[in-house]
Amino acid sequence: MLLIGLTGGIATGKSTVSNIFSSEPHSLPVIDADSLAHSVILPGTPAYRKILKNFLSTTPGLLHDPETDPNPSPLGPSINRKVLGRRVFGTSEANKRDIKILNGIVHPAMPLDKKIGFADVVIWNNDSEEELKKEIGLFVGRYKRRRPWIWTFIMQTFWPATGVVIAWRLLGNFLKRRRLDAKAAKQQ
Repeated sequence: MLLIGLTGGIATGKSTVSNIFSSEPHSLPVIDADSLAHSVILPGTPAYRKILKNFLSTTPGLLHDPETDPNPSPLGPSINRKVLGRRVFGTSEANKRDIKILNGIVHPAMPLDKKIGFADVVIWNNDSEEELKKEIGLFVGRYKRRRPWIWTFIMQTFWPATGVVIAWRLLGNFLKRRRLDAKAAKQQ
């Protein structure tokens, strides 16, 4: 199985490359973790409320001005991700503390069906459960050593590789059964 992690700074072509991957003739499965992360922090969501509770009083400009908000919502102003990014990304102890808080809010809010979809992509492209566990373990180890602050499996950033492990553990028996059933169907 080949997993492709696509990372890079602003305007480096991540979206262009992901569109090439997902379009004909390739039609590869693409998981855009950035879009998923953005969707869970929209106004009105539990993650949005938790971010405000943890950061609003100490982060000037955290919310967009309602008059110029690029993503207007009747539920309130959207979070200014650039301002939040300046707050949580860096090398200070405060940055490290704040990114842990933010990750603790955003990651659990990721939709379970998306995690299942990702686990399915990984499972379908492996020959055995042991191979899958080995690959996930190796990837998680490399990811934690090399880039503890940013990563991507197939697309852009913010969803940790550990989400795969969590999804695998959470759905273990269900997914194993589904894989075995699918293999049996292929053999018939």
